[in-house]
Amino acid sequence: MRYLVLLALVLAGCQPKPTPAIYRLRIAAPGALGPVAPDSDNGYNALAADVVYETLLRFARDGSLVEGLAKRFRRLDNRRFEIELRGDASFSDGSSVLMQDVLESLKASGLDAAEDHGLVIVESRDDGVPIQLHLAEAPIFRKTRGVFLGSGPFVVLEQDAAHILARRRQPVQGRIGELLFTSYPTARDAFAHTLKGDADLLPVVDPRTVEFFARVPRLKLLRNPAIHTFVVGFNARRQDAATRRALVSVISPERVSSAAFGEGACVPVRNGLAQSARELPVGPPLSVLGPIGSERAALAVRRELGSRGGEIYHLDFASYVKRVLQGNFDLMLLDLLIPVPEMAIANWRRGSPRSFGYSNSIVDAALDKGDLPAAAKELEIDPPAAFICKKERIAVIDSRIKNAQLGPFGLLETLPEWEVSP
Repeated sequence: MRYLVLLALVLAGCQPKPTPAIYRLRIAAPGALGPVAPDSDNGYNALAADVVYETLLRFARDGSLVEGLAKRFRRLDNRRFEIELRGDASFSDGSSVLMQDVLESLKASGLDAAEDHGLVIVESRDDGVPIQLHLAEAPIFRKTRGVFLGSGPFVVLEQDAAHILARRRQPVQGRIGELLFTSYPTARDAFAHTLKGDADLLPVVDPRTVEFFARVPRLKLLRNPAIHTFVVGFNARRQDAATRRALVSVISPERVSSAAFGEGACVPVRNGLAQSARELPVGPPLSVLGPIGSERAALAVRRELGSRGGEIYHLDFASYVKRVLQGNFDLMLLDLLIPVPEMAIANWRRGSPRSFGYSNSIVDAALDKGDLPAAAKELEIDPPAAFICKKERIAVIDSRIKNAQLGPFGLLETLPEWEVSP
């Protein structure tokens, strides 16, 4: 009998260990989904790119730089960084990240890069945008047979306009193993399906709707301090400086932020111009362009325009970006990421990807000299936008997820460290 018991124990020890369950996080995404690629736009496909691709450097919550794919870094001057690469980095197919991959990736992002005794010397081609921002936005990748490979912890298995499925390359016990982004037609649909239980994460929540989630035990709110400023951008090709000054004086940050986001969720920004105008000069109606989810903000802005308020257009993010880049708008709604203070002004330098056609030689000259006060003064005279308020980041997530925080730069960049309660 003792022999049989011993044999049973031996056989039990030989049984393979059960494979840990893969926890799938279902993410609600309003609008069609674009491809997950190194040049992903700021739509929900970019949230997947946060965990598929790595950058050399990242922003910490205080705005300082920390290592990403880099082992260490040193700033040489205002335009150059010296970076040592991690030796253990690999792409999703298992191949090592090589120096040539890094150099080509940086050049694809508009940076000059060269090797010097095993180190990467990176130089910015544009004085108008801080090089640290370029580095935090430049994903490292390799393109093989038409497929982009990233070195991040997740790899995309399936993707189309309706969904994106990504899986963790190396399963980690107690961590999220899969991400499923599901497209819903509108922000309201994404909200409703999250409330219903079809999604575990709604990454962007309208502050006015948080009360609906307060009494849902399976969900909890995530809130992070603002690093985005909500602005109303002007089309300088369609409106002269006088009209744009009048727009700044007419559009009230307090009224728009209160109507669009509610009290306290978006702290109004004081524009340089006093708000003295009662109405805009006579002219054609001004349309308002925004991405899906900005409906309330668009209505608030149009109300500020009075008799000159025109059509409101809400588009999926890819279509929205296309129209902005084409200059096919009067006013546009934009969340402007400003992790470091100088970016608030540097965005409007000629040639900046965030200038949206604005051009002012006096602003450029002041930025060339590093004279931010002079640039700010000229931007008051010739404004490119009305700065409305600094937005708090709010999301809602499954209560089983522990230590979840929204990233300081990329919204889901900290997701690989989130833990799942059994």
